[in-house]
Amino acid sequence: MSTPIDTATAIENSQKSQNGCVYALVEMDVRGSASVKGRDFLNSIEDYRDPRSLNVRVEKNVVKAVKSETGLSPKDHFLGSCILVKGNVCQTKIRVRDTEINGKMIKRGYYFQTQLSLRSTKNIQFCELSTS
Repeated sequence: MSTPIDTATAIENSQKSQNGCVYALVEMDVRGSASVKGRDFLNSIEDYRDPRSLNVRVEKNVVKAVKSETGLSPKDHFLGSCILVKGNVCQTKIRVRDTEINGKMIKRGYYFQTQLSLRSTKNIQFCELSTS
């Protein structure tokens, strides 16, 4: 697996997979980021709830390693950059409670988010911005 795929293809492939997961090398522009409970998230779309967003879940050990090496958390280090990231791309069920978001009431329930779990610093690097 040496040729990266784009985020739309990664999402589509995971949705078509029998178990909701595919292993992939993905080229992604990081347009949004956040930190939640010690993990960082790198998002291909600023609104991480958007079904077109691939959300890289940076595991705690990787957050710690990147901070140690660069002085920045991954959410700050990679924001605004193009990355190559490798791992399992999975449809992940996200539970929500009644809450108001951008003036809209979101009811209790769930939605599916496409996540790639980043478990090693060896599986992420900067790439050249694509011209497409």
